[in-house]
Amino acid sequence: MALKVSPVVTQKAIKKPITRQGAAPSLSSDAYVRSSVSAASAPVSIPDIPAIRTLNSVNQIAGEGLNYFNDGLPSWQYQNTETHTRSDGSQYTTTTYDWGAAFADVRSKLQAIAGVAGGTDDSRCQQIANLANTALESNDWQYFLDEGSDASRYAQLQNTVNDIYTLTQNLPHEPQTTVTNMNGAIDSASNAIQDLRTTLKNPTLTASNLPQKVQSKVDEYNQKASNIPWWHYLLLFGFFEKSGDHGTASRLQQDLSTVQSANPDQLQQQLDGIESKVPGVTQMAENTTTIDGASQLQDAAQPVTSAAKGVASTASSENNQGKDLIHTVSTP
Repeated sequence: MALKVSPVVTQKAIKKPITRQGAAPSLSSDAYVRSSVSAASAPVSIPDIPAIRTLNSVNQIAGEGLNYFNDGLPSWQYQNTETHTRSDGSQYTTTTYDWGAAFADVRSKLQAIAGVAGGTDDSRCQQIANLANTALESNDWQYFLDEGSDASRYAQLQNTVNDIYTLTQNLPHEPQTTVTNMNGAIDSASNAIQDLRTTLKNPTLTASNLPQKVQSKVDEYNQKASNIPWWHYLLLFGFFEKSGDHGTASRLQQDLSTVQSANPDQLQQQLDGIESKVPGVTQMAENTTTIDGASQLQDAAQPVTSAAKGVASTASSENNQGKDLIHTVSTP
């Protein structure tokens, strides 16, 4: 009854050196020059870990049509439910299963998993392949010896697929991906800081009378909120108009406060401190050759990536508030 499925061959990726281009120097209104530790770094070669790709492939196979919630019975594709009417007029339903198609599906998954995982020497991959092969062999013997029902034999196979899916969840990224994500976060933060510098140089924001212009707009919106006709309130939308005008006035005051306190030089100094940790993580990546090592590398890179994203978020938020202030103040 076992289905013959050709083993899936995984292609081993070729190691490619990762070269990170240093971000362009950022200049403030004076002469602040960004010192990038990555700009001078040499190309690095980060090992490839085929076992991670293999287990991700296994997880994808096991997760297709995953059947956790059907009490070990085939899912709806293999069910046929019919409604019958008794002589007294009452009705009842019966469900039959296409066991042949259901077994073919779950067995083909396990055979594919065994073929994919068995082609890699990694111990975790071999464990997964053994789980799949053992379930298939046990099912073959049960069928040969006429032991168990279709339902019990199917449930055994499906539970094994579910277990394999769980075992291959939450895998770490490839080391190359971890480093690329980390460097990408650094570059995004650098670009966000540069965008903030550009916005802060806008003539509207550098004008000496900006506070007075903002206050004039604040008074204008608060006055609009006070002058909403009474009949607007009768139609309810007056309440929304008032809230909107007061909200705009409040937002303008917040935007002005943010622009006045924005300090891209300080953000750049924070980013330089974060970026100083990149070479250590990159060197760790160059020596990572196992799944456990990839997990440790991901843990080491995560604080760097998160800190860089935090700087980017601050710079982007301040930049957006500056643009909002420019637009609102400049609009007649």
